[in-house]
Amino acid sequence: MAKYLLCAVALVVFSTNVLCIPLENYQTIMGVRVYDLDPDCAMLGGLCVKSKDCLLQPTKSGLCPSNQPRGVECCYELAAKEGTCASYGGECVSGPCNANLQKTATDCKGNRICCILV
Repeated sequence: MAKYLLCAVALVVFSTNVLCIPLENYQTIMGVRVYDLDPDCAMLGGLCVKSKDCLLQPTKSGLCPSNQPRGVECCYELAAKEGTCASYGGECVSGPCNANLQKTATDCKGNRICCILV
């Protein structure tokens, strides 16, 4: 329902026929965009990501058919990228943070560091 909230607001404001385009809702893990998980990939413990984001190239193709036209494959290990602190499950803080819980993130500026929340 949240995907179409923007469309509903436009329809009320303009009172005309409006083409509804779903908003992109997705998550990232270790800075890598994760696509909707297909059952075949899930059963093997993988994630549907762009094949270029896999640490090793997938051994079996076609386990993420709903996004395969976008170059998405089932991946078991991700090649970590620098992402936002939230994508690592953390928060930008200026206070103390255990060194084992710190990550480099694109959105922590100044003296703030990304601290993984546990």
